[in-house]
Amino acid sequence: MTLQKRTIAAFAFMGAIVLIVALVGVSGNFRLAGHLESIGNHSYPSTVALWKINEGQTQVQSSDRMLLKSTINADQRRREITRIENAWNQINQAFSEYEKIHRSAEEEKLYQQFKPLWQRWVNLHQDFLELNREYEKLGIFNPRQIQIDLLEQGKTKASELANARAAVAVLDRMNEQALNEKVNAFQSATDGMLNLLNYDKKLAEDTLKAAEQDITQTRFWVILGTVLGPLTALLFGLYFSNSIAKPLGAKIAGVVDVAEK
Repeated sequence: MTLQKRTIAAFAFMGAIVLIVALVGVSGNFRLAGHLESIGNHSYPSTVALWKINEGQTQVQSSDRMLLKSTINADQRRREITRIENAWNQINQAFSEYEKIHRSAEEEKLYQQFKPLWQRWVNLHQDFLELNREYEKLGIFNPRQIQIDLLEQGKTKASELANARAAVAVLDRMNEQALNEKVNAFQSATDGMLNLLNYDKKLAEDTLKAAEQDITQTRFWVILGTVLGPLTALLFGLYFSNSIAKPLGAKIAGVVDVAEK
């Protein structure tokens, strides 16, 4: 090869190494950006929204159980109703956030399976609240104790006793619904919610694992390129020194000797 071709080949080879290292770095950067986008724009906000829904549902269920207690007074019942209203505000906001997030085909399938389970629990909860409103309209609190007191006083035909019995009957209906259908509906909706949460958790874990692999591979190739670059430059320097510079120097020295003589 001529000197020109050797020089071009050497610099082309070194340039190829630099280009490969740059391409590996850029490719790794794009993949990492994609992983971060998946976590930041999907897995994390989806998980947060679903947990808000689950937390709100748990609060509603807890307040519903409190409303089953015949011993709490009107103020206590009103506090529980307010707590339920606040929980529903949180649930509705979380659903709005979740609906805006892009879902994969698999997650969408899980979501469509969850929706009828959720709606069944919502319907039963609304029926429960309707029974509670019917109970509160009677204006009798702790009706079982009132019923016992009236019977002990011999007031078996008093209107107060009839109202107390009506209140007890409504409470019994509330308990029956809460301890049977509503409990099952709550558990089914919770299981559907957990399926969605587990999907997002696995997706995040898989994304993090892929990101770690990309980081490891990118680091390896960058380090390899960083080592090969200077080493290649050194080898070519030695090559040019031995094959070009020394012979050229010898020729120049010969020409100088001839000229001096």
